[in-house]
Amino acid sequence: MPDTHDPTEISSATANIVSAFTALATSERRAENLKLFDNLADAIEDLEDELVGILAYARHQEAVKAGRDLAMSRDQWARIRAGEAAVRVVREYRGLTQADLAEASGVARPEISAIETGARRGTVDTFKALAKALRAPMDVLVGD
Repeated sequence: MPDTHDPTEISSATANIVSAFTALATSERRAENLKLFDNLADAIEDLEDELVGILAYARHQEAVKAGRDLAMSRDQWARIRAGEAAVRVVREYRGLTQADLAEASGVARPEISAIETGARRGTVDTFKALAKALRAPMDVLVGD
């Protein structure tokens, strides 16, 4: 991942380039310089759009790493939308067994099993512990 840049620095650099080409637009080769200016302005806009995408991706990756977001596949999200227990889907996504999750979260394995099968709903404290161990947003695990 490239170094992230302060968007204000990019905007400042863009403003400097625009100023330089505006000055060129007043020279003797005005028409030629204006065409060059327009092409450069388009390229700058494209680069700024690309930078916005790169920064958004970097923020998403940081959120995934911090457990505020997940990067699961469409199929995994579809399983949750279809009604499968999110705890099970995320646990499998993380490559954990129920025993692994029980150890990492401090929640008893039978409690995890009961939540995954729908036999129990689980308490807020239980879901907090599971969310922390799974590095997943609690609202994903709890559902609607």
